[in-house]
Amino acid sequence: MQDFQNADPAKMHSKLLADKMKHLKSLDEEICKMCNIVEEYVAERMAEAKAEATNNTLKSIRKLMQKTHWSAEEAMDAIDIPKADYPRYLALL
Repeated sequence: MQDFQNADPAKMHSKLLADKMKHLKSLDEEICKMCNIVEEYVAERMAEAKAEATNNTLKSIRKLMQKTHWSAEEAMDAIDIPKADYPRYLALL
């Protein structure tokens, strides 16, 4: 019964229970590692998607400015960019 109250496999009397505990603890560590890897992957893909969206918006602004001779603000207004985002796009143009 003592083995069930002990979290350290090295201090367990039952070899079978100690081995199983070691195995389960190593699985938890592997699962945590895999979760971290997946979270990093998702963060990278999200950053890439955001950068691509920004680049596409900049292309649209430039094309409107070129074809219509509008100012950057007029082009951003035409494609419904929120006014709060104007400074960010102006800095990138």
